[in-house]
Amino acid sequence: QPFRTDEAHMGGLRCLDGLCLLACVAGILLAIQNEGSVSFVHVWYHPLDASSFSNGVFPSSSERVDPLIRDLDGDGGPEIIVATREPKLRILQVSIIGSGDEAETKDLKSVESKDAAAESLAAHKERITRGHLDTVSKVDPNWAQVRVISEVSMSGKLKVKTGRYPVAVGTGYVDGYSEETNRKQIIVVVTDGCKVLCYTSELQLMWEQNLHCDLLENYVSEVSIFVTSHSIMKGDRGMVIVGARLYPKEHSSKHHRHGTTLDDDIDEEDDDDDDDDGSVGK
Repeated sequence: QPFRTDEAHMGGLRCLDGLCLLACVAGILLAIQNEGSVSFVHVWYHPLDASSFSNGVFPSSSERVDPLIRDLDGDGGPEIIVATREPKLRILQVSIIGSGDEAETKDLKSVESKDAAAESLAAHKERITRGHLDTVSKVDPNWAQVRVISEVSMSGKLKVKTGRYPVAVGTGYVDGYSEETNRKQIIVVVTDGCKVLCYTSELQLMWEQNLHCDLLENYVSEVSIFVTSHSIMKGDRGMVIVGARLYPKEHSSKHHRHGTTLDDDIDEEDDDDDDDDGSVGK
């Protein structure tokens, strides 16, 4: 017998499919609406001396060195490494309220009430406005305490700032992993004078090395730092690899005159090379 389609049965299937489709759409809409939104709340900050910047307000692209968040001493708590234009290297410790930190408990005992915390915060902001730095950096006293636990000047024994301004900061382990010992990271700073400074986690200078760059007609534009526990020579303790890019100073002056950036100049050079090769850049 030939196959026959029951029109009533097919109509019921179409109706059921439509209901399933509507249920799926409703579930997707409900999931999207209840997903929530992401927001950022300014809870703390650390003041920097704005007078050390060239414009006296904020750091330019060549003066900005991003801070690092690392566990330097292996205690499980994060430390924040900040390189300033003074030039100094600072380590900030964050004590989050409710974490059970002993240092945090002492800080909380010193704050008797919210009114006292608000007065302390107002006095702190006033000191920042006057240009003075404080060892306590906070915005919301109910969230955390941020303190400078260590600080060192990178000017050297002669107190000379020229060529000692930080360009890049990196950290890493020079000792291999061991379950019996607690490793500590080292801090490596590369300055605009092509000097490499290596510090312990307590900011004690371990060694200093000059990269012998040609800085008469060039400047350091990009730096990458890699610290590893592997070594090349037998008996060495780890290795520090520094990669840097030098760029002519004449291009820097051209950027200030025309308002361009280094990336624009590099793209222009790449286009010129493509034209010389007879190819089209993408």
